Amino acid sequence: MPHMSRTASIPQRFIAVAALIVSAGLAAATLGDRPALPSQTAPDKMAPDKADASYAIGFETGRDLARSLKDDAVDLDRAALIAGLTDGLNGAATRLSEAEMKRILTELHRRVAESRAEQRYKTDPVFRALADANAARAKSLIDQLAAVQGARKLDSGVVYRIVRAGEGEPAGQAATVIVTFHASLADGRQVAHGVELEVDTAGLLPGARSLIAAMHPGERVSAVIPPAAAFGLAGRDDEVGPNEPLLVEAELISIKK
Repeated sequence: MPHMSRTASIPQRFIAVAALIVSAGLAAATLGDRPALPSQTAPDKMAPDKADASYAIGFETGRDLARSLKDDAVDLDRAALIAGLTDGLNGAATRLSEAEMKRILTELHRRVAESRAEQRYKTDPVFRALADANAARAKSLIDQLAAVQGARKLDSGVVYRIVRAGEGEPAGQAATVIVTFHASLADGRQVAHGVELEVDTAGLLPGARSLIAAMHPGERVSAVIPPAAAFGLAGRDDEVGPNEPLLVEAELISIKK
């Protein structure tokens, strides 16, 4: 099923900052034992004191991260952010499951991208015209499929028809499934495809996730995923424009236990 084009995580500059911390040897640091800063500069200018270097990297990291969060209008709990960073550096057990973190970070990334796109929509008339035209085409495609006998509509807005019925229980909230799929834009351009591919559902687009949840093993469907449940106003790089729907042919091969 179609995935987010970028890694399902916080923007890459955040990741680079975290990597810088690790490279500085701060993995053993904790919130309560920061070393006291020396009162004098180390004699060798090319080899700064470990505590000074650690503090400088920490300060730059915090300042850059704060700016990035402000620019992207991301409101985070700072205490939880620091706790998560500390647990990660110390190799502690995560308080959330890997699937939960992937889902949360995927959604955060999507919201940041949408926020940027909304600002562009207000200021760029060419972008706005394209987004409006694509939204109108999406509505038309959804209405056409919804009018087909036997078509079904999910709460996510996805409309689909069953090409071949499946058996057993639906995938529901299954973490991993095996699927064969083909996703394209309204003009026929391919967005993604896979044959008997093992997929982590937490990383799927909202519409793809809801579609898989409704499918039974062996079931094959034809669906239209509306923009709001796909790549939205933000689109995806140069491949998917703003407010483009996705046309999906999918088969749920099996649910991985």
